[in-house]
Amino acid sequence: MAFAAIWMELEAIILSEVTHEEYFTDEFRKAFFEAIAFIMAENHLEENDADFEMFLIMLATEYGEIHGVSISDIINYYKEDLRKIYYAYFKVNVSMYLSKNTVNNILAKMQDAIQTYDLGPTDVDFHNCTDIVLEDLPENERQVYNDILLAKRAYFEQSFYNLVYINHNMKGENRALEEKSHNMKFEERRRQKIMAMEDDEFIRHFCVEFIVATNLTTYAWSETAEEWAEWCTKEYGEHYYNRSFYSLAADHKHYIEECLTNAINIIRDLL
Repeated sequence: MAFAAIWMELEAIILSEVTHEEYFTDEFRKAFFEAIAFIMAENHLEENDADFEMFLIMLATEYGEIHGVSISDIINYYKEDLRKIYYAYFKVNVSMYLSKNTVNNILAKMQDAIQTYDLGPTDVDFHNCTDIVLEDLPENERQVYNDILLAKRAYFEQSFYNLVYINHNMKGENRALEEKSHNMKFEERRRQKIMAMEDDEFIRHFCVEFIVATNLTTYAWSETAEEWAEWCTKEYGEHYYNRSFYSLAADHKHYIEECLTNAINIIRDLL
């Protein structure tokens, strides 16, 4: 059915000069176009002049004559007509198989290849992607899909780059989600740890945070419990895990200031 459809379409391409030849009967026409379609289907020929010359050699070699007409004579006199038929074959062949489902199938396979092999936006990876797509197909479909990829190269190349950028953006979103999840787990571990602290451990922990943070933003450290409470309240809120920094500063003023002094001395030694 494919052969029949192709050579019937190709018949419409032949120029009027050939049809005026006496030998161009219905029987000759049918046999001639069937020969062309057979050679094209059985050989890995591509849409270029070098392969066109190879096609002419195959046509003359495999079909010396058709219905008593020398193929060599046809090639000599009507080479340019044959060239048009040769290139028309690719358009007809592609149009037979090109459909929305075919395009979507190729795009889906390209997307799988991009995600599986982490392909980047380069010409090399575009070629790698098309090779992967073809290798993933049944052997009897590869030639047809290869013709489609060649005929619609610009479309599929642009689609490849779009899919790569989409994939990379999705990976960025996934990384952001993973980072958010990691931060949430960190905050939960921090909450559990702080909730389990006694007042003295809680005070020591936030004295260190206060001294380290203010070292980065001020020229002099504060060693008073009141300023410690003010800074902690500004950073963490008036009540932090059921504790009030101002209440702690009032109840444990001397202990807080001792912790601040010790922390300052340790950091000064380190610096």
